[in-house]
Amino acid sequence: MLTLSFIALGQAQTNQEMIIGNWAVDSTDFSVLMLLDEEDIEDMMMIAQFLSPEDFLDQFGFPMPQTDEEWSALAENGIMLSIDEDMPIGPISFTTDTMVMYAEGEMIILPYVFSNDSTISVTSADDEEFPFTEFNIVNLNETNMIFYEKNSSLNTCSAAYY
Repeated sequence: MLTLSFIALGQAQTNQEMIIGNWAVDSTDFSVLMLLDEEDIEDMMMIAQFLSPEDFLDQFGFPMPQTDEEWSALAENGIMLSIDEDMPIGPISFTTDTMVMYAEGEMIILPYVFSNDSTISVTSADDEEFPFTEFNIVNLNETNMIFYEKNSSLNTCSAAYY
């Protein structure tokens, strides 16, 4: 999950108009959904027998499941792990049909449409350059924007600009 926070430098009236303008990054968050197969779960269960909960947390990066139900939930849902890296994402600008992102000194120009009131769909992104195709708006007002993106092919989630 990539969480980006921006502070508005431009303002508007409606949702589709409100997004138009320049947004400065306030904060970012990036997480990866780790899906585990049956063999991975069995290996973890075996290793967990020899580890304290604290050692398990240090080893795997998430709390040790304590019950069969918690192990089953882990197998079914996976685990969301936060990536402790600074995301090299800079300001973002929106026009009525183009999103311009600045990352690692590069400008990424992405045509987009609103597929509904809270979903921005990127209409022609190069998957290698920019693997995200939809952004779901969590919060949008005159001064703050937060959006969420999930990329199932990369098992990543991303979000938010304030």
